[in-house]
Amino acid sequence: MVLLACKRADVSPDVLCSATFDYTLLHCTVLYIVTPCYAVLRCATSYYAALHLTTLCYGLLRHARSYYE
Repeated sequence: MVLLACKRADVSPDVLCSATFDYTLLHCTVLYIVTPCYAVLRCATSYYAALHLTTLCYGLLRHARSYYE
């Protein structure tokens, strides 16, 4: 739903996706758990969202590794 909404021509993807980032994050977290980081980026609907998701992805990896070290 977010992906379709973000593609609406009358709404800026950055603005809309920023407003729905929590939902997108929740959706992408499932992919993050079962797939590599690049799969999470497929959820991104704009460069802005991709940048934040990439940062989050590597942040989560770093955080997860700290538990196993």
